[in-house]
Amino acid sequence: MEFNRKKISGYIMIATIIFVIIWFNVAYFKYQISSNHQSISEYNLSDEDIIPPADLAMAAFFYPADAYQNNNNADGYIEYSQPKLKNFPRIIIQPHHGYRRAGALAQESFNQLKPFSDIYRNIILIGPSHQKFDGIALPSNNIITTPLGDIAINQNIVNDWQKSPLAKGNQSYYSKKNSLNVQLPFIQKTFKSAKIAPILYSKVNPEELAKLISPYLNKKNVLVIVVADLAGYFLPTADDDQNLEIRLKQNRHAFCSKTGLETSVILAKKYGLVPRLLNASQVSANTNALIEVKGWSYDEPLEQTVLNGSELYYHNLKNFVRHHYKELLKVAQNSLASAPKKRYKVRRKNFNNFLFNRGASFVKIYQNGKLVGCFGEIAAVRAVAADIARNIFHIMNTPEGLKITDKNSLSLSLQLLTEPEKIKFSSYDDLLEQIEYGVDGLLLRSGKREGFLLPDTWLDVKDKNEFIKKLKLQAGLSPAYWAKDIRIFRFRSVEVKDDED
Repeated sequence: MEFNRKKISGYIMIATIIFVIIWFNVAYFKYQISSNHQSISEYNLSDEDIIPPADLAMAAFFYPADAYQNNNNADGYIEYSQPKLKNFPRIIIQPHHGYRRAGALAQESFNQLKPFSDIYRNIILIGPSHQKFDGIALPSNNIITTPLGDIAINQNIVNDWQKSPLAKGNQSYYSKKNSLNVQLPFIQKTFKSAKIAPILYSKVNPEELAKLISPYLNKKNVLVIVVADLAGYFLPTADDDQNLEIRLKQNRHAFCSKTGLETSVILAKKYGLVPRLLNASQVSANTNALIEVKGWSYDEPLEQTVLNGSELYYHNLKNFVRHHYKELLKVAQNSLASAPKKRYKVRRKNFNNFLFNRGASFVKIYQNGKLVGCFGEIAAVRAVAADIARNIFHIMNTPEGLKITDKNSLSLSLQLLTEPEKIKFSSYDDLLEQIEYGVDGLLLRSGKREGFLLPDTWLDVKDKNEFIKKLKLQAGLSPAYWAKDIRIFRFRSVEVKDDED
């Protein structure tokens, strides 16, 4: 039988083409599923991304919605940082302690309210009762008398509350020792003309209490003050029985404030308020124990700056690093352990899904403080975790990296980079004017030439002009070079070091 060489060659050619097509499809599919569509510069948590805390009262310290709990590594709550706000307090959480322990701290909190003293005309004061009853107790008198004189009660608000099914408690509770008394002199000294609407609560649902108060927060002249024992949620550790007994008592005491804390969280969420620590101090519970007393504020964000471009990317990237820096370091440390023999493969089952957002990184490796090597690129073309592993593998396979025998002597720095933003400029002077000294990293492209400098390069230059000259050299151009096709992009970086606390 005679072979038909032309047919065999044709079959081989067809098989080769099919194989190449299949290979490209597999490679493309593998590339697509290796990273998420979102980049780390677009990182922004939504309500659906959050695991609600088991204890709603604990959320008082970490609301709003972009608070994040990493359930995989139990990193705990990480406070969301709201950008560039002018704060207008709407809810204040004051310590549930006497003057001896928390008077100075309470005064400091009220001092921060003095700029708003002419705005607030009504103070809603909420605190736990030391007597047990169902619902809330409201005063029947028009005034409450303190050592500083009389303080007027807003009878219109109280009369409205009297119609609520919650108003079951007897007003006589106000004649006894209660958690609101300690706040009254501070209110009188800070708000000369304000009236108060006090609520003592005992057994009441926080949702129902928030519903009762909520309509009044629509008015700018209303401030809500919640009296709560925040110390019970931040207890010192102790091994001896005596301190343990003190801690248990403190926990029971904190429990009476729980309704107020949960009510404040519900109201803050409804009105989009953001938390702020006013102050904190340690006070002596007795001769053997210290407790931490805190004052908190929920503020309305006024005149919030609208971020865009590199500012928005930078803000998102800082939040990404804040939430995931421990896992980023874990990827880096595992990559160091695997290199130089093999590149560490980052698998989805081992890390949070957000580490598979596209991201660019630049890695520096040091041995006993001396730079071994650095590597990275600007384009975010792969999952940020995979990019870190790739860069470390590259450094460890350089001549300097291959000389390393003791990996325990190594330390590293990760710089995560935002998406580059093109700078539109009409002249060289216009470009210099737009560059933000000490903050911007720059990418230059001209023809086939390209180079970039990280923001930390500013430490080695004296001015913007020198930075641009160094950038041109990085791209393989003369320092005096200038052409119409030059394009400049800015980016920012956020650093993660392996000695982060």
